[in-house]
Amino acid sequence: MDTRSHTFSKERLDEFRQIFEFYDVDNNRIMDMGDLDVALRALGFSPSESEVEDVIALMDVDGDKTIDFTEFCMIIEYLQFKKGKYGELREAFRSLDLCNEGLVLEDDVTQMLTSHAKEMTLKEINDLIRFTKTDELDTINYSKFVDAVEKADCDKNNDKDEDTFK
Repeated sequence: MDTRSHTFSKERLDEFRQIFEFYDVDNNRIMDMGDLDVALRALGFSPSESEVEDVIALMDVDGDKTIDFTEFCMIIEYLQFKKGKYGELREAFRSLDLCNEGLVLEDDVTQMLTSHAKEMTLKEINDLIRFTKTDELDTINYSKFVDAVEKADCDKNNDKDEDTFK
């Protein structure tokens, strides 16, 4: 069986297999969205319902809306990569997301960032908020917000690199 997870040690793969088998409640070697959500939480991830749907759509290789062990390992690898440098920021947003929908109130974001994001100006905060606002009143999609912060950081680093070569 190809697990496509060359980045995981044998011990980690064994741990993932134990968790997969434990949460495969029907013992049919696949998980549905609800099983996946619980298994990911057991591994320390805190995905919103929409994030679970998105990751299934992205990693469900055979398109059957269920996840086998290989796809499960791919999801873990993807989530670890995505968590990366900005994982703590995502977790901070999740703590504000009381309904677990991937949305937070604009006022909560502004308050959190003005008190904790010392390197961001109020203008930068407001620009990011405006870019990531949803159609719903005063809410922000925090995954989109963190992605925008990552992009801005990457752009800022690229500008520094270009200045170095001038």
